[in-house]
Amino acid sequence: EPLDAFHRYVYDDVIEGKSSTGTSGGKGEEAMGKAEARKVLNLDEGVTDARDIKSAYRKKTFALHPDRFVGVVRTDEEIIQSATDFTNVKIAYEVLSSGVRDTSSSASWYESLGGKQRMEFFGPIELLPISAAKKTLEGTGC
Repeated sequence: EPLDAFHRYVYDDVIEGKSSTGTSGGKGEEAMGKAEARKVLNLDEGVTDARDIKSAYRKKTFALHPDRFVGVVRTDEEIIQSATDFTNVKIAYEVLSSGVRDTSSSASWYESLGGKQRMEFFGPIELLPISAAKKTLEGTGC
Protein backbone atom coordinates (compact mmCIF):
# COMPACT_ATOMS: atom_id res chain seq x y z
CA GLU A 1 0.00 0.00 0.00
CA PRO A 2 1.45 3.37 -0.91
CA LEU A 3 2.41 5.67 1.92
CA ASP A 4 0.23 8.51 0.63
CA ALA A 5 -2.84 6.25 0.94
CA PHE A 6 -2.03 5.80 4.63
CA HIS A 7 -1.60 9.54 5.10
CA ARG A 8 -4.90 10.15 3.31
CA TYR A 9 -6.59 7.65 5.62
CA VAL A 10 -5.13 9.26 8.73
CA TYR A 11 -6.13 12.73 7.60
CA ASP A 12 -9.61 11.87 6.29
CA ASP A 13 -10.77 9.23 8.76
CA VAL A 14 -8.94 10.11 11.93
CA ILE A 15 -8.34 13.85 11.86
CA GLU A 16 -11.38 14.99 9.88
CA GLY A 17 -13.66 12.24 11.20
CA LYS A 18 -14.73 11.17 7.72
CA SER A 19 -15.05 7.59 6.54
CA SER A 20 -16.10 5.77 3.41
CA THR A 21 -19.50 4.97 4.92
CA GLY A 22 -20.25 8.57 5.82
CA THR A 23 -20.49 7.91 9.55
CA SER A 24 -18.24 9.17 12.27
CA GLY A 25 -17.09 5.71 13.37
CA GLY A 26 -14.53 3.92 11.29
CA LYS A 27 -16.40 0.61 11.41
CA GLY A 28 -19.70 1.87 10.07
CA GLU A 29 -21.49 2.64 13.32
CA GLU A 30 -22.63 6.05 14.40
CA ALA A 31 -20.77 7.66 17.29
CA MET A 32 -22.58 7.03 20.54
CA GLY A 33 -22.85 9.76 23.11
CA LYS A 34 -22.78 9.19 26.85
CA ALA A 35 -26.51 9.88 27.20
CA GLU A 36 -27.35 7.22 24.62
CA ALA A 37 -24.85 4.84 26.21
CA ARG A 38 -26.55 5.25 29.58
CA LYS A 39 -29.91 4.54 27.95
CA VAL A 40 -28.56 1.36 26.31
CA LEU A 41 -27.21 0.11 29.65
CA ASN A 42 -30.31 1.28 31.60
CA LEU A 43 -28.28 3.59 33.83
CA ASP A 44 -29.39 6.80 35.52
CA GLU A 45 -27.93 10.06 34.26
CA GLY A 46 -25.60 10.70 37.19
CA VAL A 47 -23.95 7.27 37.30
CA THR A 48 -20.17 7.54 36.97
CA ASP A 49 -19.03 4.73 39.26
CA ALA A 50 -17.03 2.17 37.28
CA ARG A 51 -18.51 -0.71 39.30
CA ASP A 52 -22.08 0.31 38.46
CA ILE A 53 -21.23 0.70 34.78
CA LYS A 54 -19.50 -2.68 34.67
CA SER A 55 -22.36 -4.37 36.51
CA ALA A 56 -24.93 -2.99 34.07
CA TYR A 57 -22.71 -4.03 31.16
CA ARG A 58 -22.38 -7.57 32.46
CA LYS A 59 -26.12 -7.92 33.01
CA LYS A 60 -26.92 -6.74 29.50
CA THR A 61 -24.24 -8.84 27.80
CA PHE A 62 -25.35 -11.89 29.76
CA ALA A 63 -28.92 -11.39 28.57
CA LEU A 64 -27.96 -10.70 24.95
CA HIS A 65 -24.98 -13.01 24.41
CA PRO A 66 -25.41 -15.22 21.31
CA ASP A 67 -24.51 -18.39 23.23
CA ARG A 68 -27.69 -18.00 25.30
CA PHE A 69 -29.79 -18.59 22.19
CA VAL A 70 -28.28 -21.91 21.10
CA GLY A 71 -31.10 -24.30 20.31
CA VAL A 72 -33.73 -21.56 20.34
CA VAL A 73 -35.63 -21.16 17.09
CA ARG A 74 -35.50 -17.51 16.05
CA THR A 75 -36.19 -15.58 12.88
CA ASP A 76 -33.43 -13.89 10.91
CA GLU A 77 -34.72 -10.50 12.08
CA GLU A 78 -34.44 -11.55 15.74
CA ILE A 79 -30.91 -12.83 15.20
CA ILE A 80 -29.83 -9.59 13.51
CA GLN A 81 -31.55 -7.46 16.17
CA SER A 82 -29.91 -9.32 19.06
CA ALA A 83 -26.49 -9.07 17.37
CA THR A 84 -27.02 -5.34 16.91
CA ASP A 85 -28.15 -4.92 20.53
CA PHE A 86 -25.15 -6.90 21.78
CA THR A 87 -22.78 -4.72 19.74
CA ASN A 88 -24.47 -1.55 21.01
CA VAL A 89 -24.02 -2.72 24.61
CA LYS A 90 -20.30 -3.25 24.03
CA ILE A 91 -19.97 0.18 22.41
CA ALA A 92 -21.94 1.80 25.25
CA TYR A 93 -19.63 0.23 27.82
CA GLU A 94 -16.57 1.50 25.94
CA VAL A 95 -18.05 5.00 25.76
CA LEU A 96 -18.89 5.13 29.46
CA SER A 97 -15.74 3.45 30.71
CA SER A 98 -13.32 5.56 28.68
CA GLY A 99 -11.57 7.97 30.97
CA VAL A 100 -12.83 6.22 34.11
CA ARG A 101 -10.18 4.84 36.39
CA ASP A 102 -10.16 3.43 39.86
CA THR A 103 -10.05 6.35 42.27
CA SER A 104 -10.23 4.19 45.40
CA SER A 105 -6.45 3.89 45.56
CA SER A 106 -4.17 6.84 46.09
CA ALA A 107 -1.95 5.85 43.16
CA SER A 108 -1.48 8.44 40.48
CA TRP A 109 -2.30 7.78 36.85
CA TYR A 110 1.42 7.30 36.11
CA GLU A 111 1.78 4.80 38.96
CA SER A 112 -1.33 2.91 37.88
CA LEU A 113 0.41 2.19 34.58
CA GLY A 114 3.50 0.80 36.27
CA GLY A 115 5.30 4.01 37.10
CA LYS A 116 9.04 3.88 37.55
CA GLN A 117 9.03 0.07 37.53
CA ARG A 118 8.38 0.15 33.81
CA MET A 119 11.58 2.08 33.32
CA GLU A 120 13.88 0.05 35.58
CA PHE A 121 16.18 -2.37 33.80
CA PHE A 122 18.72 -4.76 35.20
CA GLY A 123 21.75 -3.16 33.67
CA PRO A 124 23.21 -3.24 30.20
CA ILE A 125 22.95 -6.35 28.08
CA GLU A 126 26.29 -7.87 27.25
CA LEU A 127 26.44 -9.12 23.68
CA LEU A 128 28.80 -11.86 22.59
CA PRO A 129 31.12 -11.35 19.66
CA ILE A 130 29.76 -13.06 16.52
CA SER A 131 32.42 -15.79 16.64
CA ALA A 132 31.58 -16.70 20.24
CA ALA A 133 27.85 -16.65 19.43
CA LYS A 134 28.40 -19.03 16.51
CA LYS A 135 30.39 -21.40 18.73
CA THR A 136 27.62 -21.33 21.34
CA LEU A 137 24.98 -22.11 18.72
CA GLU A 138 27.06 -24.90 17.17
CA GLY A 139 27.53 -26.49 20.59
CA THR A 140 23.75 -26.60 21.20
CA GLY A 141 22.94 -28.18 17.86
CA CYS A 142 20.87 -25.26 16.57
